[in-house]
Amino acid sequence: CLVPPNQNWAKHAPVLLLTVAKETFTHNNNPNRTCDHDLGLMMATMSVQATSMGLHMHQMAGVLLDKVTETYSIPEGYHPLTAAAIGYKATQGFPDQMLQKDASERSRRAISDTFFGSAFGQGHSSTQ
Repeated sequence: CLVPPNQNWAKHAPVLLLTVAKETFTHNNNPNRTCDHDLGLMMATMSVQATSMGLHMHQMAGVLLDKVTETYSIPEGYHPLTAAAIGYKATQGFPDQMLQKDASERSRRAISDTFFGSAFGQGHSSTQ
C-alpha cells in the first residue's frame, strides 16, 4: 500500500504501521474536525518516544489510501492517512542514494515564512 520509494523503508523495518483517523468522537458520535491533527500529534509523540528508546521512525505520506481502505477493510467513519517504519538505524541494505539523503543536513523554512503578523503572508516582527 506504499508508493515505490517508501517500499524500500518498509522492507527493512521490523515494525510497519498505517495510521487511521476516526472522524467522530466515541463518547457522543459528534464530528471530530481535528482528528487528523490529533493523529499527527500522536505520531509526533510516538516519534519522540521511539527516539528516546534508541529507535528510528521514518514517517511516510506516500501511501495509496484507497488501497489501504480496501485491503484492511477500513470502515466508513475512519480514514487512513500515513504510514511509519520503526526500527534501529540501518547503515546498509539501502540504496546509496537513500543512505546519503538520510545522512545529509536538513534545511527548514525560515521562521518568517511560517509565523505571520497582522496579515497572512506578512512575517511577524519578532521573526524578521
